[in-house]
Amino acid sequence: MVCFFLSETPHIVSNLKHIKGSQFAWMVGLLLIATVIAYYHSPHYSGNLMKFINLVTKEWLAKYLIFCYGFLCIREEKDLNKMLHWMVPAVIILFLFGFMNLVTKSATFLDIIGKDMVSIKGTVDSKMYYTDFGRFRVQAMFLFPFDYGFVCVMTFALGVWGYLRGILERNSFIIVAVASLFGIYACGCRTVVFVFLAGGTVFMMSYLKVKRTFVYAVGLLIVIILVYTISPAMQDFLDKTLSVFDPNSSKVEGSSMVMRSQQYAAALWHIKKDLLFGKGIDFFLIDMRWGEGGMEKLVDKDLMGLEGILMNLLLERGFVGVFFYLFVMIGIARYFIKKLKEDKLSAALGLSILVSYLTYANLTGELLSYYSAFFLVGCFAGLIYIQKHGDNYDEGHSDEDDIPESNTAELKLVSTTQRS
Repeated sequence: MVCFFLSETPHIVSNLKHIKGSQFAWMVGLLLIATVIAYYHSPHYSGNLMKFINLVTKEWLAKYLIFCYGFLCIREEKDLNKMLHWMVPAVIILFLFGFMNLVTKSATFLDIIGKDMVSIKGTVDSKMYYTDFGRFRVQAMFLFPFDYGFVCVMTFALGVWGYLRGILERNSFIIVAVASLFGIYACGCRTVVFVFLAGGTVFMMSYLKVKRTFVYAVGLLIVIILVYTISPAMQDFLDKTLSVFDPNSSKVEGSSMVMRSQQYAAALWHIKKDLLFGKGIDFFLIDMRWGEGGMEKLVDKDLMGLEGILMNLLLERGFVGVFFYLFVMIGIARYFIKKLKEDKLSAALGLSILVSYLTYANLTGELLSYYSAFFLVGCFAGLIYIQKHGDNYDEGHSDEDDIPESNTAELKLVSTTQRS
């Protein structure tokens, strides 16, 4: 991380002007304020300077500034083209490791790097954890199969953008789509399926006309029904996926709607005297003893794994923390909705990725999702911004500034060409 920030030192003046000129400056500042408030009201952190530095680094620099980096690194559309150029071989490599994981029932990549993980069973062999845990799940190159599936959702979304933009050829897009869909299915996580459906639905509703969206939705439903009737594997997969909504189903494994309700109720009970600021950061890990051994040591079993960022914020940062988080997420979503008239494809993809992240983060927790999600959201926000401001990139104009009349016709021509 130090090397990363040092590499950006030559551009620090123009970067600060660029961020200041956008509407995202206040969002980044608001999140920093939220981090400071959380530190002050956390018994395990308050008064310790080193813990404060660690918290700012972990919470603010390593997470939300990823969005800023994505926003800043797009100086022109060709920058995203370069990313797509390298994405195809990267997706193929990821697919190969995932396929080997499926065949051998062992995560080869994790075996190579000798990576262990801390779980509810203590420190375990990460390459075998999801083989022996009960439900086999493909991890490919990730500690958690959830993250593998989520990254595949992101690569699929980026592939769709590249194909519709005319950057990815048909064959390259098919490779990306097949490899991504394999990961979404093979990771064995219902959460990822819901994330894919949520993001896809938002994209179709934002990008396509209502009539076309309806036709595609009906067509997809017919295909699913046909495959369901002739494929036992698909029947079992869909039954397990939809069992999350049925508390009486015998196929329920892992998370369910009933479990989520219990977790939120338990979180509210713990903060009944600290509704505004919650119990403080690491309350779940230390006071509830989750960090000592997972479910075996957990003081309040109703909290279970505390999957979901909102319930975690509610427990440890109270309604103030939840407010800050939602306020910023809604602000980013509003930006993309407003920009649908300027670059419908990029704005629709940015909104879709944001919704995918929010769905994932609230169904299974953030894990590593924010790295890829915030980076891509920042990239598409930056692309839309640069298309409007053009040569005024480094001058820090705000999103509300008018484009000089001399450039208006030229920018409209470029925008029309890109959409076509």
